[in-house]
Amino acid sequence: MPGSPTARHHQATYGKDVSYFDFQAPFDEGAATVDFAQWAQFFARTGARYVVMVTRHLDGYPLWPTAVANPHMPAGYRSTRDLVGDLTKAVRARGLRMGLYYAGGLDWTFTDRPIRTMADFMRQQALGPEYARYAAAQWAELIDTYQPSVLWNDVGWPAESNPHDLFAHYYDTVADGVVNDRWTQVRLPPNRLVRGVYLRFISLSLKALARAGRPLPTKPPSFHYDVQTHEYATPDPAPTRLWELCRGLGRSFGYNAQETAADTLTGTQLIHLLADVVAHGGNLLINVGPDSAGRVPELQQRPLRELGAWLDVNGEAIYATRPWTPAATTTASGHQVRFTQREGVVYAIVLSDDVTDALTIRDLTLPPGSRIGLLGGVADLAWTQTAGDVRVTPPQRLAGQQAHVLTITTT
Repeated sequence: MPGSPTARHHQATYGKDVSYFDFQAPFDEGAATVDFAQWAQFFARTGARYVVMVTRHLDGYPLWPTAVANPHMPAGYRSTRDLVGDLTKAVRARGLRMGLYYAGGLDWTFTDRPIRTMADFMRQQALGPEYARYAAAQWAELIDTYQPSVLWNDVGWPAESNPHDLFAHYYDTVADGVVNDRWTQVRLPPNRLVRGVYLRFISLSLKALARAGRPLPTKPPSFHYDVQTHEYATPDPAPTRLWELCRGLGRSFGYNAQETAADTLTGTQLIHLLADVVAHGGNLLINVGPDSAGRVPELQQRPLRELGAWLDVNGEAIYATRPWTPAATTTASGHQVRFTQREGVVYAIVLSDDVTDALTIRDLTLPPGSRIGLLGGVADLAWTQTAGDVRVTPPQRLAGQQAHVLTITTT
């Protein structure tokens, strides 16, 4: 968009005569030497159990050797290397599941209209039957070629294509596959005047809600899905069915050279976020944005390494657990506590890196004979029930970890 911050940055950094398409050659050159085995090794060390790769985003540039022709782009408008295939092989070699992301609702190679308003966004989700055939064919190609464990669609789906046909093909191909919920279809009124009034009304209504500080209206999708996807904040109340929280380590999805440590989660914040999400029944999907050389920046690696080290000790309280009631409470000194459970054990995750000698968990009542231990430490700790609180006495001051996990076993 002329005059936008992006346009000004582009002109100042690369020059006004450099087009977006001129980035293809240096991108492919950098991608040719990326060691995906190192990526997969790093992902595994963070404690991840599955990986989801962006196969095509809004710029319409496929990261695999697609055979589906884009009617608006030359045949070579795709990555030279099969990035999707190579990362998929490396991730599965580490024993992790591999999912694929596809921006099904929008593709800027099918339109030259910019997005300035919510009405513009909705209009771009109605690119017509030509795009609907193209997107469905690419998703089918990804399913047939790579058999992803997660079908992670984004920004909606063309109204001219029935997503359930794609789902049926997917489940026939990947019996234990999972489909997310971002398949909303926008159907605009056929009359141009009515459509314009409708979009204008929607845009003004959403702006009024935003000014009033009220949440934007949402409604359950009218199609099948396995897992709800949310961004950046744990939903309140937490969903009652399977859900996932996705976010960047910073404020961007992808690499942003201008982000600093002030914009990025610390290891402690990431661990506390994971505990909060899991205690409320969700999974956590963290975005990793490699730089132009295909390296995961140290700014992003640091918190993920801390998360992996914490999970090495405390993963029992995270993996294969279920929510417990209540999901959250506090200590008498104000530390947040999150609960999970599995196989007769309740885990109380104290979200603090420094716990004093006495730890009082509020609003917790345990039956006599219950045992409390420290995960990775002393198996039996002294405790007493005082009214509706439980007072636990650790053998020493708890420090050195971003969060400490108590195991509670009732008889």
